[in-house]
Parts: sequence; structure tokens; C-alpha cells
Amino acid sequence: MDDGTSIEADLVVVGVGVSGIEPKEFAIAGVDTAVRGAITDEYLHLWRRLWGEEDVSHDGIHYQCDEITLQPQPERHIPIWIAGGSESAQRRAGRLGDAWIPTFTTPAAYPAQWKVVQQTAVEAGRDPAAITPAVYVFGAI
Repeated sequence: MDDGTSIEADLVVVGVGVSGIEPKEFAIAGVDTAVRGAITDEYLHLWRRLWGEEDVSHDGIHYQCDEITLQPQPERHIPIWIAGGSESAQRRAGRLGDAWIPTFTTPAAYPAQWKVVQQTAVEAGRDPAAITPAVYVFGAI
């Protein structure tokens, strides 16, 4: 930048949500909303591999590739923040995310939802303390 400041590479965060607010968008893309979670899970696994491995081959249900290497490889771990307040999003964050950032939740509901994220992480063999709790808050004046 012209002012002498720089952006550190570890400031890159990927946010992922399956949506559902606009089902017409899925219809236009020819995607059944019932499989959007499975599609998301598959590409999250594939992203992690592509970001850290060479010659990645993947023969999944929704994605296929043969001996793909991304260049340049990221120098640091890229955090993936899982968005959404559904139980599916909570479980996805516990299994695959570096953070959980729900939308449309309440302060009263958050602790029980966060517990689902943590419990799922344990079930997946992950350290729940490694997952960042967050919240997406709307405000209007």
C-alpha cells in the first residue's frame, strides 16, 4: 500500500455458510437444497487438502480432480469460519471449522448451541478449545 502499511497473510479468513435464505438461487444453479450441506462438507475437506498437499486426487460425490497442485501454496493455515445457527452448522463447525459464527441466534440460545459445537469437536477427535466462538450481530439505528 502507498502509506507503508501491509496486510499480514494470517489475516485471511474464509467464511462458509450453506445459506437457505434464497432457495431460488439453488434452483437457478440446479442444486437441490437438501444436499447443500454434503456439498459443503466435501469441498471443505478438498480445500484443506488443496491448501496443504501436492498432487491431490479426489473422487467424491460432488467434486472430482486428478493430481491437482495449487501454486503458490498458502504459507500459513487459512482459518475457516463456519456460519449459521442450525444444528447442522454447529456440527459442521465442530467437525471441520476453526470457528463458529452463527446468525440469527439469541444470547439465551447461544450457550446450548456452542455446547453442540464443542461436543461434536470431541466426537470428531478435535480439541474444542481450538475452535473460536463468535457471533454475527445485526444492528440498526
